[in-house]
Amino acid sequence: MRFSSVLITGANGFVGRSLSAALLSLGTKVRGIDLTGTQNPATEHVTGSILDRALAAEAAKGAEAIIHLAAAHKDFGVPAEEYYEVNVEGTRNLLESASKHGIKTFIFFSSVAVYGPRADDSPVEEGDETRPLHDYGKSKLAAEQEILKWGRADADRQVLILRPTNIFGPENRHNLYRLIQTLDRRQFLRVGKLDGVKSIVYVGNVIAATLYLMNRLEPGLKTFNLVDEPSLTSWQIIEEVCKAGKFKLPRLQVPLSIVMPLGKVLDGIAKATGRDFPITGQRIKKLNTASHFSAKRLAKEGFVAPYSLQQGIRNTVEWYIKDATPPKAA
Repeated sequence: MRFSSVLITGANGFVGRSLSAALLSLGTKVRGIDLTGTQNPATEHVTGSILDRALAAEAAKGAEAIIHLAAAHKDFGVPAEEYYEVNVEGTRNLLESASKHGIKTFIFFSSVAVYGPRADDSPVEEGDETRPLHDYGKSKLAAEQEILKWGRADADRQVLILRPTNIFGPENRHNLYRLIQTLDRRQFLRVGKLDGVKSIVYVGNVIAATLYLMNRLEPGLKTFNLVDEPSLTSWQIIEEVCKAGKFKLPRLQVPLSIVMPLGKVLDGIAKATGRDFPITGQRIKKLNTASHFSAKRLAKEGFVAPYSLQQGIRNTVEWYIKDATPPKAA
């Protein structure tokens, strides 16, 4: 690894923990900043918020690169202003810290949410139009624009923007984990055909791609989607999960037109009460909407993912089964 020291924001998050461990194994000194205390005693750690300008500047001192993962990102219960405060203002604080300490490399984990909806199912590439609909995607795009402006201000600066789709893997109890749990408990109801492509990416491939690109950074600005290819449809993902876990494949299919009205009712109740229901109209719609992204640019860089999408799903299901099984009494 060409960087001897890095600052990772959001170091205690799912990707932050894995990336910290990978960099440490390569001999890189890692300092993390997060709202909670460190879970890895091998890293230096600063507990606090990137919204604290003085703290962010102190955390960045001595780093050769900043890897910015911290974000407001949940799809429920986050006020619109919080997305912009954390994702945009927090990013500005880090860029200011980088300038103060002469740090020339900034790596930002953005999101495919910056693209917004597509009129067709063709895979979205990095050069396609960005039209985010929701505040999360809009705030991520605004942060990207701040970073690009910072990068263009100095010809020696290196900017890497990574746009992952939904990241899954062991230790992550969201997204795919919820699907695995529902299938395991036989609580899954097949709503609609689920035949739209649903691009996702395994955490092991995210870490491998990040390290690969870090070692090849040059002055300038680069943006990459992070996606496992070939992508699968929602139903094919369900089939892979059931195959890996030996779960019963759900056969009953209910038309989308019947269930969506109930989903909208749950959306209204959730908004009024602050409760996060496992089934909502938004999530039903999301599962039935194609989200197809291309990793062609990353492949042209010579990157080969170490894990197939199927292997990533198997690894995650195996971890889930082990995690859900109570330890035997001594």
